[in-house]
Amino acid sequence: MKFRSIHTCIYTDNDKESIKFYEDALNMHITRRKDYDEDEFSLIYMATEDGAYELELTFNHDGRKYEHGSYYGHMAFKTKEFEKAYNLHKKNGNS
Repeated sequence: MKFRSIHTCIYTDNDKESIKFYEDALNMHITRRKDYDEDEFSLIYMATEDGAYELELTFNHDGRKYEHGSYYGHMAFKTKEFEKAYNLHKKNGNS
């Protein structure tokens, strides 16, 4: 069974600084951005030049600071064998 990484999510309390960091340090670029209501949040997707890796930056607009353990991130994977993957994770106690 094959899995492919889709993206990794990282929360940030400063979207402009984070974007600049990933552009300058890893030569990543914004592939898409979804801004929800003014008091909600933004999802900023950045990818490597070859598109092999994508990062999702999540930025909440309410100005709250993130503390260790106060929010969860995620890693997203994709497979063509969903039922097989689901059964494997269920068997391993991950459902």
